[in-house]
Amino acid sequence: MRSSTGTHISRRQAGWPAGLASSCPQQGVPARAAPCFARAYVTQPNARTWPKTNGIAVDLQDIKSPVVNIVHVKRQSQLQNSDLSELVQKVSSFRSNVRCTHASSAEAEQLLNFLPKGPVSEVLSADIQNLLHQFLEVSGFEAIDASLSVITSTSCPRFHADHVELRCLCTYSGEGTYFVPNAAVDRRRWMRALGIHNTNGFGVKSERDIHQAGEWDIVVLKGNAFPGNEGYGAVHKSPSASEESPRLLLTLDKALPHSCPDC
Repeated sequence: MRSSTGTHISRRQAGWPAGLASSCPQQGVPARAAPCFARAYVTQPNARTWPKTNGIAVDLQDIKSPVVNIVHVKRQSQLQNSDLSELVQKVSSFRSNVRCTHASSAEAEQLLNFLPKGPVSEVLSADIQNLLHQFLEVSGFEAIDASLSVITSTSCPRFHADHVELRCLCTYSGEGTYFVPNAAVDRRRWMRALGIHNTNGFGVKSERDIHQAGEWDIVVLKGNAFPGNEGYGAVHKSPSASEESPRLLLTLDKALPHSCPDC
């Protein structure tokens, strides 16, 4: 299996990354999100050796590059975490699915129809609408399937890569997704270990290489179905969740009939 090399791209503090902070054409869509850092983990699938370091970029548009398969945007919560977690704990395991084409406020509000109306749902609706717009823009998809879930069990406990083009994840409450840069994945070992339980993640070189998104962070994963990325899908897994410690997860995918949205 061919391996990869990484390059280092400068990292800077920003609001929404360049190219994604433009005003939205839809009425009521916020033009900018909370201040954040964006990190893109860089790989080169066609090179001969694995990289020893992670490349970092600042623009979410870089997910389209053949040398990037994960973008991680760190953000600050726009709500008191205790208010949101208490609200989520009152809701039993639930999933709301909406096919979105315009990133409208109605689409965002439809995703939140299982939460009571109030300040918390208003803030979430505005942020979800913004994310819908940003993902439609960066992906170029004509439509996306949005899923907002209250998760009370560990849905994808083993490291894996999905057969999708691009997937956007945002955990608003609870533990965030674990992910591993390509530089830290031995793809040859991965292929030999597929289907075998391996606590080191089927070829994840070291636990020190495992990253985890925080609450409100945005993770964009490039999957095996992205053109030119077959066999190099972003490696990730879902964290633990329970009725005592639920997660509120937003998942955005290209509008297709088959998906695995709970990572």
